[in-house]
Amino acid sequence: MFTLTGILVFLSSLSSNISQEDKPFKTFNNNPKNSDYIVDPIYIDGTATGMGAHNWTWASSQPWCSGNGTWRAPYLIKDLRIDGKGLESCITIKNSNVPLIIQNCTLFNADAAAYMAGIHLDTVNNSLILKNNCSENQNLGIIFYQSCYNNTIKGNTIHNNNGAGISSRESSLNNTIRDNWIANLTGARGAYILESDYIKFINNTVEGCSNGIRIHATEHARVINNTFKSNQIGISMRYGHYAEINQNKIKSSWNHGIFSDNTAFCEIHHNHIYNTTYDGIRLIEYSRFNEIYSNKIIKSSRYGAHMDDTTVHDNLFYMNYFADNDLNANNDGIDNYWDNGSIGNYWDDYRGYDENGDRIGETPYDVPGNTVSQDNFPICYILSPIYINGVATGVGAHNWTWASSQPWCSGKGTKEDPYIIANEKINGLGLSPLYIENSDVFFIIEGCTLYNSTISLNYGGIYLKNCQNGKIKENRIFNTFAGIHLRSSSNNLVSWNNCSSNGRYGIRVESSNNNNFSRNDCSSNDWVGIHIKTSNNNNIFSGNNCSGNGLYGIESDSSSNNSLIENDCTLNNRHGIYIYSSSNGNTISMNNCSLNNRHGIYIYSSSNGNRISMNNCSSNNQNGIYLHSSNNDNKITGNICDFNEKNGIDLNITNDQNIISNNDCDFNKECGICLFSSSNYNKLSENNCS
Repeated sequence: MFTLTGILVFLSSLSSNISQEDKPFKTFNNNPKNSDYIVDPIYIDGTATGMGAHNWTWASSQPWCSGNGTWRAPYLIKDLRIDGKGLESCITIKNSNVPLIIQNCTLFNADAAAYMAGIHLDTVNNSLILKNNCSENQNLGIIFYQSCYNNTIKGNTIHNNNGAGISSRESSLNNTIRDNWIANLTGARGAYILESDYIKFINNTVEGCSNGIRIHATEHARVINNTFKSNQIGISMRYGHYAEINQNKIKSSWNHGIFSDNTAFCEIHHNHIYNTTYDGIRLIEYSRFNEIYSNKIIKSSRYGAHMDDTTVHDNLFYMNYFADNDLNANNDGIDNYWDNGSIGNYWDDYRGYDENGDRIGETPYDVPGNTVSQDNFPICYILSPIYINGVATGVGAHNWTWASSQPWCSGKGTKEDPYIIANEKINGLGLSPLYIENSDVFFIIEGCTLYNSTISLNYGGIYLKNCQNGKIKENRIFNTFAGIHLRSSSNNLVSWNNCSSNGRYGIRVESSNNNNFSRNDCSSNDWVGIHIKTSNNNNIFSGNNCSGNGLYGIESDSSSNNSLIENDCTLNNRHGIYIYSSSNGNTISMNNCSLNNRHGIYIYSSSNGNRISMNNCSSNNQNGIYLHSSNNDNKITGNICDFNEKNGIDLNITNDQNIISNNDCDFNKECGICLFSSSNYNKLSENNCS
């Protein structure tokens, strides 16, 4: 290792030169070509003298080398194919300080002896190793053997070498390895970095290796924006102090994503560690004073983060995202910290919630392990229930002025700039997750997840009472009494919400008018997809999925002059659409009401003047369309009522003056159309009842 004095002397010695990063090589053609110029292995010693010395003067006289070793015209070895014949390295360069490029060469079958490689550089500065194929060598692909400074390895393909794809060792300094593709199905390391301070490993792809990169006895390494896939360990460090591990994607590691042994003062941040067989991040033996933040650690089969020794101490974790791990963390070390004093980590198994909207949970998260430790400021995206009363006044009133001061609400309540509550997760804790009443301002609720109200109480996931001018769209609501519940509300738009899997209703509408409900998923609720109760005049329900509910797809109770159009009301345990108790003047058109356990459409109890047209009411276990008990002046036209287990259309008990025309009622097991028990003055015409 260099002492600080040694490094300063070295940097001073380069002060008259211009580094590659400050002054690039002269422009050359970067497009790879076929390496079809076959030569024997090349050996160059920049300081060799005497007769037959293989120095740069000799090399530049060969047909495979051009340039004069200046920054404007570096020595260039290009487009060669070299077989090491299992006897030596394909290209060996020693003791060189002049600018040089090795480009677009195919280098294979180098010797298996120690440090032999497709390209072997020893005490070489200012080189660029560009777009070569260094594969199928018996030991290493490319090596900086010792005292190599200010070199770049870029854009190379390095596959299936028996040793590491790239190795840098023994006092090499300030080298860059970037944009390479390294894959060693032999199980060797992708890159092995030993005693090579200030190395940069950037934007490489490393697959199928024992370690994607191994950093050993090296300080100030930077490993940035690489992809490590299907390696035993993605990034491994031993005595790798002061490293920065940043923005790497580490996927499908057989053991661990990032492994630290006896390493200190590193920053590990903004990495995505996914699908690890054991631990996402594992720290052992004297790993200490590391700062680990803003990483996503997902789907580790053991621990997301593991402090695996009592000597692991004083490491700081914050702003990390732990999800879908078998256990998110385990701490067997001492004095490790899981928050920075103001913010901790996101834990997907955290059971607390956020009361004040600051995105911090109100109770700590306990980190398991032999040492008691906590995240005192767990990141929590789960809000506690929100209540807004548009007319509330006084100190602490939860009105829209108060709401707009919270981090979860924006806007001014105008048509041009509505209040917006978006992309929140709200736990109802037995109440309505979001309850708004007495509001006539413009507002939008969008992209939220709301859940957990008490099923036995009249709560909704989103509950609007006496509200106008709301837009409720693209929310997910489940495990509530009703996914969306409107009461005494008008002029609201409810669209593209997922209101499935609720304890009673997907959507419930009470005493409300002039609302529009479209393209909502109201399937698989315990009772009813959409329940309409005492709601009259111009509510429109169109294009909703109301299938697979425990009772009915759509239920209309004492509700009139509404439109039910193009809804999917199939596969419900009783009826597709159920209209009853003086539900009058409704338009029921182009709905799919097939495959229900009882009736496709059921009109019951003094429901008059409804227009039932162009619905598919086939293949139900009882009737396609069923009118029962004093339903008059209904118009039933153009419906398909085939293949039902009883009747296509059935009027039962005093249903009078109904018009039944142009319906297709074929292949039903009993009757195409059945009028029974004092159903009089009905007009039947042009129906097909074969």
